[in-house]
Amino acid sequence: MDIRQNFKEKFGFADSKMDEVLWICATIGLKEGVKRIFVFTNCDNPHKNDLERQRKVQQKVQDLKEQMISIELLPVGNHFSWENFYSQLIYEDDQSVKPNPADRLEELMDRYNLIASAKIPTPLKLDKSTNEEVKTYKTFVDTETGEKLFPFELKRFQTYGGANIAMEQDEIEQLRMLYPPGLTLLGIQHKNFLKPSYYVKQSMFMYPNEANVKGSSALFRCLLERCQAKDMVIICRLIARTNMAPRLVALLPQLEQLDAKGFQDQPPGFHVIFLPFADDVRDLTHKIMHEERPKADDLQIAKAKEIVEKLTIDYDPDTIANPVLQTHYRAIEAFALEREDMEEVADHTKPNNDWISRKAGQAIHEFTRMIFPDDYVPENNAPRKRARSATGATVKKSKNFDEKEEINLEEEAKSNKLHKLTVPILKELCAQNGIKLTATRKADIITQINAHYGV
Repeated sequence: MDIRQNFKEKFGFADSKMDEVLWICATIGLKEGVKRIFVFTNCDNPHKNDLERQRKVQQKVQDLKEQMISIELLPVGNHFSWENFYSQLIYEDDQSVKPNPADRLEELMDRYNLIASAKIPTPLKLDKSTNEEVKTYKTFVDTETGEKLFPFELKRFQTYGGANIAMEQDEIEQLRMLYPPGLTLLGIQHKNFLKPSYYVKQSMFMYPNEANVKGSSALFRCLLERCQAKDMVIICRLIARTNMAPRLVALLPQLEQLDAKGFQDQPPGFHVIFLPFADDVRDLTHKIMHEERPKADDLQIAKAKEIVEKLTIDYDPDTIANPVLQTHYRAIEAFALEREDMEEVADHTKPNNDWISRKAGQAIHEFTRMIFPDDYVPENNAPRKRARSATGATVKKSKNFDEKEEINLEEEAKSNKLHKLTVPILKELCAQNGIKLTATRKADIITQINAHYGV
């Protein structure tokens, strides 16, 4: 049965108002996603003799665009003319401009910072009398009249050709926004293209976003596996947020790895490696490459290799805390609990000299004799010259922190020389001699040391 012959009997025909049709389509509720109206028609000039109705249709289309509802026209027939009506209704950029597939990467993936530098929290400003939080406000004032200036009254300028070129704030933002935020594909490169010297800042991690685009995980995994199989990286232009400068990045693939128990040890995804621009690369060829340096012989290289092998350790960042942060938190804890002494912080960034000496002390000594001449004295062990006063007389320096191992605390106390030592050295010596301090001021510390030794 030909549907065209029975269309009128089965479905019928009726006049419809275009603006009402669009309104009904817009009222159809969608819980998620975007709304898009497809118009199939062979009528290129609806409401031909009703200018008022055409105006309402145009207004309705404009209202839908403001509601982020797009309209796509799919003309039917070979003699459809856009110029009769729809050229004014649906603009050219809505129909003919196709999305750039290179811009789709941003929709497929989310970015994460696997590592972020932990910093001391910003202190809050409190009112001295009420202990309530106070906020700081910045106000611009006219230097001539003293009146407060509002943001729309301010302008910025750039000096060019001896003249100050004033610009509005929106003009400055337009100059900053070269491209919209997103990740744009530029090309593919072999993984050997990346060099350690290209490092400019810490990387990010990209993972598929199935919530935004269905099927992104499958496409992402296909792209990830092919890049990994061919040892390739993806070169892109990244603009993280609005008004941010573009950055060149390389997407380095990483496949999923599981531990012995089957749990995920590292997730699948791309590491976003930031790359330098041509302006960032410095030409140091003349300063570095053309200098003549003595070359090590085979024995020296073998001895250095022995030292490296003996001092090789398993580094795990989870086991080394930031001593600055830990000291800050311990100080706050002691202050909050009204303690006189702060809990000692273990600083694992300090070298373990005893362990180094046991493991490679002999090898280091032999390596030093092989490299340096017999009369060489390390700078740290060389005798220091005494400072001279303005009259030329020799001035004896007081004991410093580096000499604390040679100080006998009991003898210093009995000879009444404790006042020559600094507070940090006194605390260090007390800790070494098992004296538990309850004081913080220098005079009180000296009194407590004297009492300990019965002076």
